[in-house]
Amino acid sequence: MDIERFRNKQGFTLIELLMVMAIIGVLVSIFYWRIIEVKDRAYIATMESVFQLFTTHQESYYGDAGTYTADLNTLAAAALMGGFNLSDGVQFTVHEADATGWSATATHNLSTRTCAIFVGQASPPGAATHEGAVACN
Repeated sequence: MDIERFRNKQGFTLIELLMVMAIIGVLVSIFYWRIIEVKDRAYIATMESVFQLFTTHQESYYGDAGTYTADLNTLAAAALMGGFNLSDGVQFTVHEADATGWSATATHNLSTRTCAIFVGQASPPGAATHEGAVACN
């Protein structure tokens, strides 16, 4: 009589529960990597916008001084569009700047990617191969 009571009880078997947990685990792992990929694209977009703003400020400075500058403080102090300020988490390095061109790289605290750009006769840094185009690796 006790055995009949347990046979008629409705529920899930251990195998069924393990299969559901395995499926959920696979779905979580797929979405985790997609979220990481989307975040990385957002960090790259942030770095690209910094390069765009920096290029605008460099060209304005070149129009006034006849040369490009490697000093970010000089651009930050400029009156043009409120000065040049970096986005949170972005490290920006100007490798060379003179009357013939400039080159720079940027990284983000939360990304492993490095983006680079060069303009004019400056040496291409990192992955940059085409003048004025941001390249990331």
